[in-house]
Amino acid sequence: MLNELIEFESYICSPQSDEPRLQPKLLTGDFKKTEFGYVLNGIDQVLTVIVRGFLFDAQYGGKIYKAGEIISDDAIAAVKELLNCWCGFEKVNGIKNQTIKNWFEEHTEAEGWLKQYWIHWFRKSGSKLSKMPESRAEEEWKELVENWLKKLNSDQDYQAESFTFGNVIADALEAGPLKERYCVIKKTEKKIELKKKKELYDICDQIFDYSGKRGPQDQTKLKMLRNIIAFRIRQEKHPYIQDEVLLQKIRLLGWYGNDDRGGHKEVWCFDDFFFQGKNIMYSRPGKDYSKYGIDEDFLKEYEFKLIERGEAEKYRDKYWILKDTGYGIAKPLKILNL
Repeated sequence: MLNELIEFESYICSPQSDEPRLQPKLLTGDFKKTEFGYVLNGIDQVLTVIVRGFLFDAQYGGKIYKAGEIISDDAIAAVKELLNCWCGFEKVNGIKNQTIKNWFEEHTEAEGWLKQYWIHWFRKSGSKLSKMPESRAEEEWKELVENWLKKLNSDQDYQAESFTFGNVIADALEAGPLKERYCVIKKTEKKIELKKKKELYDICDQIFDYSGKRGPQDQTKLKMLRNIIAFRIRQEKHPYIQDEVLLQKIRLLGWYGNDDRGGHKEVWCFDDFFFQGKNIMYSRPGKDYSKYGIDEDFLKEYEFKLIERGEAEKYRDKYWILKDTGYGIAKPLKILNL
C-alpha cells in the first residue's frame, strides 16, 4: 500500500499466480454461495487502484483524462469498458474505444484478469474442485457474471449499500494518482544494535513493548508496521485527520500476503503491542465494516509519517526511512539509511 505502483502491477499481471497479492479466500468468501450468489468482497478497492493507474499514470494510461478537469462522459464510458474487460465480462475485440484496446495490447495479461484468477482459484479451492472439468468452472463463472455484470454496470451510483463502476471512477478521481512514498520513524535515543538480516525487526523491538517474554513473531511485527502505515494512508482520506479510519481488508491483508476467508479481527488487530502501558492498536467493528485506530501518543513519540521520495534526504539522519518492496513476509519493508 505504501508503494501503490507495485500494488497496481500485481492486479494486471500473472492472474493465475499461486502467490497472488489479491487473496482468494477473502475475496470470494472461499467460494461459498450466499442468497445473492457468489461474492467479491472488497473488489471495489482493487478496481479503484486499477482506474487510478489507468487515468493518471502515463506509464499505464493517462490518455483519456487530464488531471484537474471534469471527466467527460466519453471518458467515463471508456473506463467502464476497461473495467468490464479486466473483469472478463466483455472481450477487448468487441469494445469501441481504441485507447482502451491499445492499453490492453500493452498489458496483455490484464484482459479477463479477474475471470482467469477466479476460475484458477475456484478449481484449486478443494481437492474435488481441482479435478473438475474446466467447463464446470466456466459454468460457475457465468453464474457470477449474471449477478455482478448488472450490479457493477448499474447507473444507480448512489444507491445505499451498493457500489458500481460509477462509484469506483468517482473514488479514483478523488484519490488521484498512484503514489510511491516512504514511511519515516524517528530514531529512538536507545542504542540500537542492528543485526544482519534482522534490522527491521530490531527497530520494532525498540519502539514496541510486547506482552509475553519473547514477544510476537517477526511476521506479526511486520504486519503491525504495515497497519500503522495503512492507518496513516487512510487518514489522508479524512479531512480532519480522524482518530479512527475504515479498514480496507482486501488491500491490507493482500499486503500481508495473508488469506483469511472472513478477514477476522484476530488476523489484523494485534493486542500484544503496547506503548506506555496502553494498547497501540484498537478496533471498532460495525455491521458491514471495521474501523481501527492507532494510539496518538505513540505516533507522536516516533513521528510516524509518510513522505515523498524526493524528501528522503532531509530525514536521513534523525529518522529511519522505510521503503515498500512488495507484499508478504518475503518482501518486508526495507530500511534505506542503514
